[in-house]
Amino acid sequence: MLFFLLLAGGCLLSAWIGLSAGEEADGTAGGRLAIVIDDFGQQRKGVSEMLHLDCKLTAAVIPFLEYTEDDVEDALENGKEVIIHIPMQATTHDNPRHLGPRPVTTGMTREEILSWMKDALDEIPEAVGANIHMGTLCSTKQDVMSPIFEFLQEKQMYFLDSKTSSKSICREVAQTTTVAFYENRVFLEHERKTKDYVKKRLRKAMDIALSEGECIAIGHVGNEGGMITVEAIRELMPEFEENHVSLVFLSELTPFACREAGK
Repeated sequence: MLFFLLLAGGCLLSAWIGLSAGEEADGTAGGRLAIVIDDFGQQRKGVSEMLHLDCKLTAAVIPFLEYTEDDVEDALENGKEVIIHIPMQATTHDNPRHLGPRPVTTGMTREEILSWMKDALDEIPEAVGANIHMGTLCSTKQDVMSPIFEFLQEKQMYFLDSKTSSKSICREVAQTTTVAFYENRVFLEHERKTKDYVKKRLRKAMDIALSEGECIAIGHVGNEGGMITVEAIRELMPEFEENHVSLVFLSELTPFACREAGK
């Protein structure tokens, strides 16, 4: 009973924060778009420029790296929301350089994963949620994901499934907890890394926000996106405004369970 009371309370709070999804305060049809930018803490392409964009963005920062603390500080100073970008095993033959010095792997115990999460939050205490860096394999493993959701529930933090795997069990695990859960809808640099392509993907995200009330899109700093993604977002901002699409923090959207309950 307590679980459902907490879930209902969270859904009511989300509805209050966002007014009604897909409608502006003055009744004009519109939508909300949360752009999450991954890979802060490491590669520097576009980092400063992304954090200085004059809009709401959610910055996913990898802990334990050379620039982790600097990027968190800059993100907060520039009014961005910060979450932990958890480096996780993607395949059975990952390149260690892609995962960083302290990745979460399928061989770790529950206690080791909980300890990792504690250390990550100690490194980034301002974080309000988490998502996965790579992690295609880990996101399919209950013994990896369950401790992560256990920790997030205790700390009242949210989780975003990037949906890098069609076999992800994150939604199923989330449904056994009170963790606010979100799913990515659009990768901005998924197939090609050109500004025109990123703009096309941003427009797709805008269309989803207009038709469904809200949408989540994931982009990157560094080699995966960098300045191309920065410029695409900057140049599309007038178009978002013209179409009454508000750029918001991920935490301002409706968690998955609340959307399901409202159907």
